[in-house]
Amino acid sequence: MTAPNCIHCSKPAKPVTGAEIYPHLSHLHDGKYWLCAPCNAYVGSHKDTGLPLGFPANREVRSARQQVHKKLDPIWKVKANKWKRDDVYGYLALSLDLSRDQTHTAMFDLDRCRDAWRALNTLERQIVAGHSKDDIFELLDASLSAHSSVIE
Repeated sequence: MTAPNCIHCSKPAKPVTGAEIYPHLSHLHDGKYWLCAPCNAYVGSHKDTGLPLGFPANREVRSARQQVHKKLDPIWKVKANKWKRDDVYGYLALSLDLSRDQTHTAMFDLDRCRDAWRALNTLERQIVAGHSKDDIFELLDASLSAHSSVIE
């Protein structure tokens, strides 16, 4: 298994247990994590495989990732929105020009978290304004097309 690289120093992280990351939280001691000790950066891992969920990050980036989730999760968890989890992540992937596989908050650095936050704010405003899912994706596609023609 290849260790994930720290987003701060680019060095490979080491596998550790939750006892090292959260010594005061005994219920997390058996968890698997990847730690870059010099940067105090870490990320969790999949319970089944031990594969990293993303890239180790320091407290500031972990906090930003959590804030993105606080914005993202209610959009698909509130049934009245009629958005599924895949829809929201698909929107975010398109907005950030990422593949769906790259659209995981544990892979985001601080700038990507900020970009995700802005994209999710836009999505929230469009949902509140009553735009349909199809309309929102069409608006996003048009916006991206207009942006790419300006760059070319």
